[in-house]
Amino acid sequence: MADIGRLPLVAGLFLFVFFMTWRDLSMTEQSSHLLLRRVFEQYTSVLHEKFPHVAVEGDNYPPPAMRSLLAQGLSVLKLALIAMVYACLMIFFISNAIEGQLISTGAFEISFNDVPVWSKLETGRIPSAAEMFQIIENHMRFGQSQTT
Repeated sequence: MADIGRLPLVAGLFLFVFFMTWRDLSMTEQSSHLLLRRVFEQYTSVLHEKFPHVAVEGDNYPPPAMRSLLAQGLSVLKLALIAMVYACLMIFFISNAIEGQLISTGAFEISFNDVPVWSKLETGRIPSAAEMFQIIENHMRFGQSQTT
């Protein structure tokens, strides 16, 4: 049975996955750009060693518009799928909590030496500790008086 107290955990997990996905999307582009920049600088330094008077210029060439649009579409699709998974998990946990509340009666029976001494179904309430001690002491005295 799910506990509604787990909802913050699920929400936190969703936010973590969302943040990590967003970070990966932004870092992939940045790290790719940095890697290519490093390779360009290495080539520039090798060329300057061999040809010191040659000027080398370079820049990041943007991807074709169709590829860029496709990459953005995949990012949106991935985030939409994450949101759908989150929604399914939330429906599962909330419905589980509601189901548990619907079938939970909170009723119990207390027996002492196989003799029922308290029933929440009959009384509609939970006994206090002092009340329960008194009932058990009375049954213990009654049992002792029967044996003597």
